[in-house]
Amino acid sequence: MNLMERGDRQLTHREVEILQLVADGATNKLIGAQLDISVRTVQKHLENAYAKLHVDTRTAAVRCLLREPEIRGEERGTDPRRESQRRVLAPS
Repeated sequence: MNLMERGDRQLTHREVEILQLVADGATNKLIGAQLDISVRTVQKHLENAYAKLHVDTRTAAVRCLLREPEIRGEERGTDPRRESQRRVLAPS
């Protein structure tokens, strides 16, 4: 049974954006700087995503994101990292 069949909520755009940056290897500090939000806000978005996905770790959340396109509002078979959404992570 997939996440949507269990009736769980979709991730927000911001939660997906943060998880995509996590998947690219970014730390919370780097994500905060990239998105111009505090590290605590990054942590809160991740906590909310973990709760929606019923996971406890960054790795498990990213795995869900990549395996379940419905949770990010996409159809199966679409690329979750469309070029228009990719960000280049460079140290400040």
